[in-house]
Amino acid sequence: MEQTARVPNPVSGRLDDTAPPATPLMVVGRYLCALFPPTWVLLALALGEESTTWPVMLGMVVAMYLCAAAAHGSWWRSSWPLPAGWVTATLAQVAVAAVGVVASIVTGEPLVMAFAMTLLIGAVLGVAALHAWTALRARRR
Repeated sequence: MEQTARVPNPVSGRLDDTAPPATPLMVVGRYLCALFPPTWVLLALALGEESTTWPVMLGMVVAMYLCAAAAHGSWWRSSWPLPAGWVTATLAQVAVAAVGVVASIVTGEPLVMAFAMTLLIGAVLGVAALHAWTALRARRR
């Protein structure tokens, strides 16, 4: 009996045939979700005391829910199980943010945290650009 290798969907990480196909909006939503935490931290650093006012907090919560809905492709559906690549990327992002927090506390300089968050934003945008470029090249072939 010949066994064929099944390749999981790179966005959803699922092997089953019933998994909904990943749409471009879902991919964009996932990159927006990855950009959300460092952007929130940079905004909080830039606004200082103003970042805790209710209009700013409400705006960030609404943006977070919109990004999450786009990432899952629906308001009601979740993406469980999470793809291994997204989990690994999230853990790497948490590690960089943790190092930034610790370095900022040790040095007493909040710009260290801003530098770490800027690196994270640049990394996410770079990976998103590479993903888009690869997808466009594959579509042309």
